Amino acid sequence: MAENFYNLATNIDESGVVKSYCGWSLRKRSQEESFFAVFMNRFRGNGPYILDELEAALSSNEKIL
Repeated sequence: MAENFYNLATNIDESGVVKSYCGWSLRKRSQEESFFAVFMNRFRGNGPYILDELEAALSSNEKIL
């Protein structure tokens, strides 16, 4: 998962849409901060969201949304 997320963060940083993710690089944040920023910006509206190995990306304090 870490490699896939790094690739996603790289694509977001290079595409110029980093401003929608609080204005600074996802790769310069901790893994937890980056994942949470993507989660808050990508998952909108009602619907089922199925995430595999969520605990790998979020600390126990941030798992409760």
